[in-house]
Amino acid sequence: MSTGRLGAGDTAIQPTIFDAKGDLLTATAGDTPARIAVGSNGQYLKADSTQSTGLIWSTLVDGDWTFGTWSPTYAGLTVGNGTVTARYAQKGKLVVAWWKFVLGNTSSITGGITVSTPVNPYADGAYTTIVEAQAGNTNYIMASNALSNRWYLRAIDASATYAKIAVTSSTVPGTWTSASGDYINFTAVYEAA
Repeated sequence: MSTGRLGAGDTAIQPTIFDAKGDLLTATAGDTPARIAVGSNGQYLKADSTQSTGLIWSTLVDGDWTFGTWSPTYAGLTVGNGTVTARYAQKGKLVVAWWKFVLGNTSSITGGITVSTPVNPYADGAYTTIVEAQAGNTNYIMASNALSNRWYLRAIDASATYAKIAVTSSTVPGTWTSASGDYINFTAVYEAA
């Protein structure tokens, strides 16, 4: 391919429009070529109608999530000297939350367990989460859904032809005890209100 100069009367784009490696050819209007200087490492070119060329270099936002903690409130559960890990991150309207409770010898589960959400969800009941639990040295799969800014943790009763939801208690899904290191653990992903 030839890169020689054209005569003064020719209307082809001149190679002198480029000043450095990575420069790009664009236009500011119909039949009006322009140069965009190379961006910095890690940048990408995006459309921006406020720029004369309609393009601008932009820096990628770090994709890492910054997790913080929240202090949930509970029903049907007394933490006592058990340990709770409650962490969440939010990007825009997307929320990721992780909650784990390990029973201590003064902890108790007395009824239907509910855990408050760190950020209000968009719609009641729209988010179902799988919950892992150990009660009395037996592992269980449970489920939860968000209603009125709380997760309702429920056992899955598989004793019938079809599995159904059962309210947790001191003996459902099993007898909870701190001696066997019993715990409840879930991760939820949902849309914020």
